[in-house]
Amino acid sequence: MTPEELAAIRARAEAATPGPWRGVPGRYILPDDWNHRYTAHQVIEGCIYNPNAENDHAFIAHAREDIPALVAEVERLQAELARLRPVVEAARVYYQTTEWHDDACERYLAEDMTYEAYQTVRTELKIAVMRLNDRVAEFLAAEQASGREGPR
Repeated sequence: MTPEELAAIRARAEAATPGPWRGVPGRYILPDDWNHRYTAHQVIEGCIYNPNAENDHAFIAHAREDIPALVAEVERLQAELARLRPVVEAARVYYQTTEWHDDACERYLAEDMTYEAYQTVRTELKIAVMRLNDRVAEFLAAEQASGREGPR
C-alpha cells in the first residue's frame, strides 16, 4: 500500500460523520449522535438532508476496497515483522552478551574473576556474534531470493 493510498483512506475516514455507526440491516445507519436517521440507500444516493452526506457517501462507497486493502497491509507488515524478529532477537542477545563481556573484562582485570570464567564469557560473546551474523545472512539471502533490496 502506497503512502498516497493510505492518505486517501485516512482522509475519507476523517471526513465521514464520526462514529460509531450502528445499523439496522436494510433500514438505517445511525451515527453516534442519533439525531440523523437515514437508510443506507439514502446515504448512497444522497437523498436526505445530511450536511456531510458527500463525505459519508465516499466513505461507504470505498469501504469495500479500503478494508481489504488495509487487511492486506496489516498482513504484509505482520509477515515483515516475522521475518525481522530473528535478526532483532539475535541482535538483542549480542548486545546483552557484549555488556556481560565488558563487565567480565572489568572484573577479570580487577582480579575479581578467574581466567576460566572470563574465557566462558568470551566464548558466549563469540557464539552471539556468530548467531547474529547467521541471522543477518539468512535475512539478506531471503531478501535477495525474493527480489527485495534489503536494509540500506
